[in-house]
Amino acid sequence: MPRPAWRRCRRVLTGVCWRFSVRYLSAQITRTMSGFNGTSMSVLLFAVRRLVHRTRLVRRTLDVRCTGCQGLSKEAPMPGPDQHNPRGEADLIWLRPERVRRERPSLSRDEITRTAIDLADRDGLEAVSIRRIAAALGAGANSLYWYISSKDDLYELMADEVIGEIALPDPPSGDWRADLRAIAHNTQETFSRHRWFVLLGIQPGLGPKTRRYGQVAMACLDNLHLDLNTKINMLAALNNYLFGFAHRETAWADLQKRTGLTEQQWNDRLRGMIDHAAHQDTELAEHMTARLQLPGEEPFEFGLTCLLEGIAALTNRSPTPRPS
Repeated sequence: MPRPAWRRCRRVLTGVCWRFSVRYLSAQITRTMSGFNGTSMSVLLFAVRRLVHRTRLVRRTLDVRCTGCQGLSKEAPMPGPDQHNPRGEADLIWLRPERVRRERPSLSRDEITRTAIDLADRDGLEAVSIRRIAAALGAGANSLYWYISSKDDLYELMADEVIGEIALPDPPSGDWRADLRAIAHNTQETFSRHRWFVLLGIQPGLGPKTRRYGQVAMACLDNLHLDLNTKINMLAALNNYLFGFAHRETAWADLQKRTGLTEQQWNDRLRGMIDHAAHQDTELAEHMTARLQLPGEEPFEFGLTCLLEGIAALTNRSPTPRPS
């Protein structure tokens, strides 16, 4: 018998046993209240213990029956969210082999991940849920736990898949500044297609596509002959800049979305605010005009150039001579 059917059967039989036990307990309470004494109280306590014992016995028996019949079922037991990691230890989805179900149609991590990304692109990250993904795939929500154990696993898969979309200079050209600039522009373009990506927060980043991204970026710095820590700090600075700029763009887009205005209406509203400010405070209007251009290509290029030139100046700087 399928597992959901056994669960319903167990609930029904437990409820029947409970109702009969409650009737027995009610009769004992009535007798006790009619002539309260020590003997009556003992009978009442015995009835309560009997009620609890009967309920536990029935549930234990049905659990055993359910487990036994699951072994005869064609469908293997469904792992719950914590069944992959029963001890609650640190666990990464990349360290667990992908499981394949025997029945048809079967799913895969790739299908689940792409469906989750499509939902996030269309309706935002808050719309991504196990239930909605399962509905889009025509599967049961519990069946997804065969492939992923938690929503953290899902976010890690989504992050790795998006990173895999970024075009990389592989092999590097030998010009580290040109290569890092190309990586930065391609990363920014990918983040713009998936505004929700920066909302995932920091992920472990051990997926195969994320690791390849880091390996190619690291290889772009080989000609500088720097130690590992310096290379990691350089790439971390670039990564922080990219995420910071993407956060600004995402926040700006969310602000417009909350107003319910179209892009044209939103721009008209901003121009109206600037025109209104210009009549009262010219300096304020000029600052507002400049700040409205921040989520754009020119400010991004300016900040990226400052970052790369600063790194170049730092790596080419000769050691400060010691005073004699």
